[in-house]
Amino acid sequence: MSETSPPAAAAPDAPADADTLAALQQENAHLQARVDELLAAVQDASAQRDLLDQAERDNAALRTHYAAAALNQALAQAAANVGLSSQAAAAYAHRFQCRVAGDGEVRIEPNPTEFLLREVQDNPLLRQSLQRSASQRQARAVVNGAADVDQVDPVELLTALDRDPARKAQFIARHGSAAFIDLAARARAKSK
Repeated sequence: MSETSPPAAAAPDAPADADTLAALQQENAHLQARVDELLAAVQDASAQRDLLDQAERDNAALRTHYAAAALNQALAQAAANVGLSSQAAAAYAHRFQCRVAGDGEVRIEPNPTEFLLREVQDNPLLRQSLQRSASQRQARAVVNGAADVDQVDPVELLTALDRDPARKAQFIARHGSAAFIDLAARARAKSK
């Protein structure tokens, strides 16, 4: 019989030498550090994304607030230009579009002064309100002494004083009852 040797059994894994083991442990530590760096970067990116989202929301809120303030300012200026009260002009705020550009420039469409001028021409109630406001300003100027009684239309002045008893009392206190009676006589003569 031929001598055959039994097949060699698989040799058990030879223990790794110390240098290979140290190299593998070093590589493992390096990979673990890299994983930790990547996890930190992902968390930082998420935090930065959250900060950016919050900054965008804050910016949008600030732009909205800025646009509203700019529109209110523009309407007040347009009302002063036209001669309306700012409260009357504020009633038209919904008809305007106000945008804030990236550079901070505000664009309001349509032009508030032009719009209010058209409204005064087209709206008889607004025109009447404008005339009443002008009469009240004149009456206030006469009562305060900024304007002379003779420079103002007597009918409009008397009407404005009749609508505001406190202002009428101020007029009489400043100019005297004789001036008020004279004003009433001139208004009656003019209205005939």
